[in-house]
Amino acid sequence: MSQQINSLNIDDDAKALLFTLVAENSQLKAENEELKSTPISTNEACKYLGIGRKKFWELSKSDNHFPQAQKFGKTNFYPKNELKIYRDNIIRSPTH
Repeated sequence: MSQQINSLNIDDDAKALLFTLVAENSQLKAENEELKSTPISTNEACKYLGIGRKKFWELSKSDNHFPQAQKFGKTNFYPKNELKIYRDNIIRSPTH
């Protein structure tokens, strides 16, 4: 990426700004990936999906595509990235 920026016929200040933006973008991508894989509680998962606990439990029992819980002690956690994939598939699905 740095060769591409250096090869641009622009002012050095503009190049510096581009380098800063690329570095910031890389950092944000890494943080985003970390957040997506973060396990969230059942309550947080309900909020993320925009549904109540009853509907959440119904889906978890009846829909084979629903993300599986990860147990930590007595508490269930769900990978946020799997919930996002599930939510996106539901939105795209004509049957839901």
